[in-house]
Amino acid sequence: MNWETLYCPHRDCRCYGQPFTAGLLVKNGSSRGEPQARCNACVGSVTLSYGTAYYGLETDRALFEMAVRALAEGNALRATARIVQVDKDTVCRMVKKLMRLRVRSISGAPRAVHDTALGLDAPCLG
Repeated sequence: MNWETLYCPHRDCRCYGQPFTAGLLVKNGSSRGEPQARCNACVGSVTLSYGTAYYGLETDRALFEMAVRALAEGNALRATARIVQVDKDTVCRMVKKLMRLRVRSISGAPRAVHDTALGLDAPCLG
C-alpha cells in the first residue's frame, strides 16, 4: 500500500479523486492500527488501505494472501480452507470480497464470467 495512490473518497469534496500529493490530504495517525489521512478540504478521513483488497479485512493479511494464492492455483474453496486452516465460510467471505472488487473494476462483465475465471465451485457466492 502506498500513500501516492490514496485519494479523498468523498464525492462532494473538491479534492475528490486527486492523489495524496496533489490534493489536500495529510497523514493523520491511525485508526485500529491502519494508517489514515485527513482531507483538509472536507475534513473527512480515509485509511491507507481504502480501495484495496485489504480494506475492512477482518482476517490476518498473511492468511488472506495465502488463500488468494491457493485459489489462484486452482484449489477449490474447501481445499483452500484446509490449506489455510480456516473455516470454509471464512474463505467464502474472502472470495466475496475479491468478487466485489473485481466486479467494480470490470464493469459490464457478467458475474458468471468471474466465477468461472476464479474456478469457484461453491454456492456461497449467491
